[in-house]
Amino acid sequence: MKIIEFEEVYSTNDMARYLAQEGEDAPFWVISKKQTNGRGRRGRVWSSLSGNLFATYVIKLDDVSKLSPLYSFIIAIALKNCIEKYIPNKQTLLKWPNDILVEGKKISGILLESWIDKPNAFIAIGVGVNLLQSPDIEDKETTSIKDYSKPPEPKYLLSQLDAEFNILHEIYINEGFDPIKKMWEENAFGFGKPVTIKSHNENFFGIFNGINEAGELILIDEAQNIKFIQAGDVNFTH
Repeated sequence: MKIIEFEEVYSTNDMARYLAQEGEDAPFWVISKKQTNGRGRRGRVWSSLSGNLFATYVIKLDDVSKLSPLYSFIIAIALKNCIEKYIPNKQTLLKWPNDILVEGKKISGILLESWIDKPNAFIAIGVGVNLLQSPDIEDKETTSIKDYSKPPEPKYLLSQLDAEFNILHEIYINEGFDPIKKMWEENAFGFGKPVTIKSHNENFFGIFNGINEAGELILIDEAQNIKFIQAGDVNFTH
């Protein structure tokens, strides 16, 4: 496990990409105590509060065709397994496409980015985990490990995350996405529940029915039509 540590970066994803393009051998982790401009999915600001985990894992692929968004599901399961070790008595679930929730509150998020430097391709998996503090996010409840128990040091949690990810990655490489898909759906927040999805200025409503082999959300609408959603903001209705 190779970790490159910083006191402060613009964002761990940006620094990870810079290092890879400068010739740093992947795989490696970038971890920083502080991010001055962390970001989340779709360009949103990721609030980087002191004491939390901010890290990015870089994977080098020898074939551009292997680039895949499915890595976000692998890391999500790994994050869930790590977080549950510190709060085993609380419900920890995975919200499509990239959040980990404890008792319905966001505790962690994932940002997957990729680029091509032929003949190779690179995937950067950014993760943020609320260890000591939980940020204020509009329209979202948040929490931290500290709300339930003594949190680990960021670097220690990262070592656990690396171990969990490697186990799941081996399963993915050897057996394909099916077992990962099954694990993810077994721990999916809102499975079988009514959901509204805002995607590219369109709203979709239906029942959340898991994910397909491409990681797209499966939606069954009121007419029993099946739709596959590639990206969007998910809101579950009661």
